[in-house]
Amino acid sequence: MNKISTITATAALTLGVSSATNAVPNLQLDAQDGTYDGTTETTVCATASCDFYAIATPQGNVSEAEILNNTYYVSIALMGPGGSVDTGGSFGSFDVLVNGISKTVLVTDNMVLGVPPLETVLGLQDADPGDLSTHSIFPTYFTQVAIDFIATDTIATYDVEPDAGSPASKVAGTGSFYDIVQIDTTNLAEGYQLHLDLYNTEVADCEGPGNPNCVISDIDADDFAPFSHDAETGSTGGQSSTGGQSSTGGQTSTGGQTSTGGQTSTGGGNVAEPSILALLGFSMLGGLLFNRKHKIKG
Repeated sequence: MNKISTITATAALTLGVSSATNAVPNLQLDAQDGTYDGTTETTVCATASCDFYAIATPQGNVSEAEILNNTYYVSIALMGPGGSVDTGGSFGSFDVLVNGISKTVLVTDNMVLGVPPLETVLGLQDADPGDLSTHSIFPTYFTQVAIDFIATDTIATYDVEPDAGSPASKVAGTGSFYDIVQIDTTNLAEGYQLHLDLYNTEVADCEGPGNPNCVISDIDADDFAPFSHDAETGSTGGQSSTGGQSSTGGQTSTGGQTSTGGQTSTGGGNVAEPSILALLGFSMLGGLLFNRKHKIKG
């Protein structure tokens, strides 16, 4: 094999390994017995009670220590029939169980209107550049639950997109960590769904050069699962609802926080999907061959 062929084969092999590694995001959500909807790019669990698996994989600039020492959150957001949610309505309830702690969430009394993550500063529940992108879900009513990844709760590393629905069979494998959020929608109003996103947060300190858009103590999403790796419940056939007014934002939310929501988010970071990473890899390979060709000519 000549030198140029050796370089080509080596670069292609490196690209293949790199693409395989980067195909798995740092954060993902899966659902036991769920199915992956390629249209919405979401794992959907159709049963009334479902175990959602939050999965974290150390790779790139996210270390195992960072995953085990940080608190992560799962937002649980309300989706209405046809995508609309009335403000001030009563849409039943759902139950959440995380690490042995359960709570019943009254919809919408125990939820906040806006865009995750949950803020601690009044008036900041609107979408801002550090929040999750709206991705056709927000602004809407949501709550969030805290989860912790621990060293003994491991799961085999895999990509949810082509392999959704059986995370329990991968528990005790290695490479990733998991926690379970169990949700029961038996008492949720008919036609409504719950959408889940996974992320951790950071607090804006506004240090350094002046930033007119920075608000001290604003809670922003730091790392989050790509929107092609989120999850949701199926549409319910449960309780009747007593809706309010059509949701156009600007309402006062429950839970002790004031929302001025209803604006389209222009924030939220974009996570490079595997196809984009592959294109970048091929560009690098092309550059390598281009440089080699000119060296041979010279």
